Amino acid sequence: MARQTSLSKTIQWWGIAFLFAVGGSIIILDIIVSLRDFHSRAEQLRSEYIDQQKQIVKREVTRVVFTINHEKSKIEKATKDKIRSRVNRAYSIAENIYQQNKVNKNKVEIQQMIIDALRPKKPRSRPVLLLSCQSVTPVAAWIKPYLNASLGRNVKMFLWSKINQKS
Repeated sequence: MARQTSLSKTIQWWGIAFLFAVGGSIIILDIIVSLRDFHSRAEQLRSEYIDQQKQIVKREVTRVVFTINHEKSKIEKATKDKIRSRVNRAYSIAENIYQQNKVNKNKVEIQQMIIDALRPKKPRSRPVLLLSCQSVTPVAAWIKPYLNASLGRNVKMFLWSKINQKS
């Protein structure tokens, strides 16, 4: 009987060990499956986050482009209005000089008076609008002050030729 007891105890120990081995392998298998699931979810969340951030950046870029285009159109309109105002003011000055002096001064003197009246007093870094007129027909040219010596003569010749064509 002692042998039977030891055999049953051995079988019991092997049964317990087998149960622990099966339980341990089930736990290890569950851990491995959980880790794979965790990594796949982490990758899915990472890709969703990246896609979400891409969409946010895309919306921001679209918004900024719209804002830039809107500001650009506002600036263009303001610039056109400012140029129109300056041209109208220069035209008014030229018209007044012409009307006041057409009787007692010749054409060349009136043209020189108009050019002198419209020429800026001091050089500026931005373009200057020069106008010349003959019988209320303005001819405009944009030049930069530092080019006045070389380009100025060409512009004057262009203006004189346009004025003389109208006569």
